Amino acid sequence: QTAEQARRQLNIFKYWGRVDKALVAYDAAISADRYAARAHYGKGQVLYRAGRSSEAAERYDAAIEMDPRLADAHAGRGEIVRIAGSLDKALASYDIAIEMDPRLADAHAGRGDVLHARDRTEEALDSYGLALRIYPAHDVSLAGRNRALARSAGRGAGDSASG
Repeated sequence: QTAEQARRQLNIFKYWGRVDKALVAYDAAISADRYAARAHYGKGQVLYRAGRSSEAAERYDAAIEMDPRLADAHAGRGEIVRIAGSLDKALASYDIAIEMDPRLADAHAGRGDVLHARDRTEEALDSYGLALRIYPAHDVSLAGRNRALARSAGRGAGDSASG
C-alpha cells in the first residue's frame, strides 16, 4: 500500500469514527514513508481525539522534527500543552503555527483560549474573531467568544455598579 492509498483510506476511517482502523491506516502510511510528517500529524490527531494525549504529543513532535514548517502540528502540540496547563508553551506553539499559516483557524482559537485563561479578554476576542473570519462555523471559537463576551459583560456590569 502506498502512502497516498493509506491517506485516502484513513480519511474514510476518521470520518466514520473508526479510531482503531484510522491508526492502522496511519501506521501503514508511516511504514510506506517513515518521514511522512503529515502522517505523524494525522496519527497524532486521531490519538488526541481518542484521549491518548501523551501519544499524540509524541506524533506531533515527530511531525515537527521532520517538517518544522508543518503549522498544523504546532497547533496540535499547542492544544495538548494548553490542556496540560503549560500556557506559555501553548501560546508559543500557537504563535508559531499562526506565523507559518495565518489562515489556521484552530491555532487562532487555541491562542484565544490561552489568552482568555490569562484574563486577557480583549486579545482573546481578537483571536476568536480571526478564527471566525477564516471559518465562520468554528465551534471552539464561537464558544470561546461567548465565554469571553460573558466575562467582559460581567466586568462592565461590575464597573457600572461600583461607579
